[in-house]
Amino acid sequence: YGNDVDDAWRCVSLALRISSILSSRHLPCAIECWDATDGHILLIEAAERLPNWVDDDVSQGGAGGPAGCRNRCWIAGGRVHLIPP
Repeated sequence: YGNDVDDAWRCVSLALRISSILSSRHLPCAIECWDATDGHILLIEAAERLPNWVDDDVSQGGAGGPAGCRNRCWIAGGRVHLIPP
């Protein structure tokens, strides 16, 4: 069947809903959305609006690009959170 971008976004939508429902029941969770081929799909989609530190070199205090943002972008409480270095 191949890669279907709509399937990926359905999963993201489901993750947002699940995290929101669990949070409202005082059962917090954090969900990371990662594609084996493309990487962090939320960062790819938001690339034009991300803060500069995401692409800055690690030696300059940045994350070192999308690969360096692994474990920095999470869905929690029905919202996307980006944790700075």
